[in-house]
Amino acid sequence: MILAIESATPRGSVALVRGGAVLAEVPLPPGRQASEAYVPAVDGLFSAVGSADGKVSCIAVSAGPGAFTGLRVGMSAAKGFCFGWGVPLVPVPTLLALAHRFPGEGRVVCPVLDARRREV
Repeated sequence: MILAIESATPRGSVALVRGGAVLAEVPLPPGRQASEAYVPAVDGLFSAVGSADGKVSCIAVSAGPGAFTGLRVGMSAAKGFCFGWGVPLVPVPTLLALAHRFPGEGRVVCPVLDARRREV
């Protein structure tokens, strides 16, 4: 089972994934409140699936590009969970993760994020 943490976009979330299927997902509050929400959100995930944290094999975390502060907070939370559980951290490029939502051979997918400052 993988604990997935997405913090590169304004709509961050944590999720438990097994075999490519999302078992449970908890959205994170926007802004500064997100930093305080990781532990309760992860506890909620384990309650939802009825599993212990010892069953997590790794933690996947968005690695950017994305919101600078969100990425730092998400990565810090992920590293804390990794340290506590003794599991590896797997950084996932944000744009690659977005592109994987649209599988198919022969299709060109160009994911973009709002970079603010009127840029993408």
